[in-house]
This record gives sequence, structure tokens and C-alpha cells, in this order.
Amino acid sequence: MIEDNKKGFDEILDLIDSTIPLSSIYTDYSEAPKNIEIKELPNQELLEHAKDMIKTLLEKTDFSKEEIINKIRFSEPFKSNWEQLEGNL
Repeated sequence: MIEDNKKGFDEILDLIDSTIPLSSIYTDYSEAPKNIEIKELPNQELLEHAKDMIKTLLEKTDFSKEEIINKIRFSEPFKSNWEQLEGNL
């Protein structure tokens, strides 16, 4: 059961990763970088999102907290703000 949940979670992440139009985003940014609005979340809001995600995944999956943290630490927007989040999760 645990392995099925882990496999399903990885498949969802792969699906999300495969559906993001990275080449279009890259092209748009390369052609007109000033026209791309990047919304940055305040650290406290980002921390709350991370905590909510961890809580939900703990309730809905068989992953340990450490496994969940290891998964989200390599996903944006957490990845680029990991130093601020790491000690607070």
C-alpha cells in the first residue's frame, strides 16, 4: 500500500512536470523578460503553504514527513527559498 501511494505521488509530480509548457515560458521570457511578471510570495506566506502541503500529504499519503519535505524542497517556489524554509518546517 505504501509503495502504491509513493508511486502514485511520483506519477502526479511527473504529470505536473510534463504539462508545464517550459519551452513556451522560456521563449516568452527570452523575447521580452520585462513583460513577465514574477509574483514572489512573502516568506511567511510561503512557509504557510509549505506547512499546509506537508500536513495534507501526511494525512492523505503514507509518506513520512521527511520524505515529503525531501520531495517539495526541489519544487518551486520552495526550491529557490529553501534556506528560509528549511529550519521552520
